[in-house]
Amino acid sequence: MPNRGRPRSKESTKKILRATRKLLADGNLRDLAIEQVAREAGVAKTTIYRWWPNKSILVLEAFSEDIERVKDFETFQSAAEEIEHQVLRLVKRFAGVPGHIVKQILASGQADPDVLRVYRERFLDRRRREAAEVLQRGIDQGEFRRDIDLDQAIDLIWGPVYFRLLLEHQPLDAGFATTHARFALGAIVARS
Repeated sequence: MPNRGRPRSKESTKKILRATRKLLADGNLRDLAIEQVAREAGVAKTTIYRWWPNKSILVLEAFSEDIERVKDFETFQSAAEEIEHQVLRLVKRFAGVPGHIVKQILASGQADPDVLRVYRERFLDRRRREAAEVLQRGIDQGEFRRDIDLDQAIDLIWGPVYFRLLLEHQPLDAGFATTHARFALGAIVARS
């Protein structure tokens, strides 16, 4: 995030981000007030406004810090296993508080393009690059078709997770994660 004014205090930053996550766990972004965060964190609201341009960007940073602790891809014998496992892990995370927060961030981003830009920069872009590396490894090892478009494959595999998260028309659970990952991977697997 851009620095607005004097350098951030690490201790105050931790308190503010922790307070933001706590308030969002049971609440929502629309009703979240900077005053609430300041009170919960024990800081002045001017401190928050100096370091974050708006509450959506504050929420994005709080979410990013929380989600960065989780490794997305783990090494397995095959790229397909790696992807299947990662989809399951993402679904489990999105079925809880992180999913609740992501939904609100994406909704907020519809009215504020900066929110979507920051979400892509801080969360989505790196994960897409990692997914592309796993897919490319699968292509190089002959596991996946050579003619697949990596961006389309990523959308095919992970797009339905976001679709269920946002629309809540069907459960976002382990059963879906496993079935969907296998179904999507079936479209890109190399045929002998």
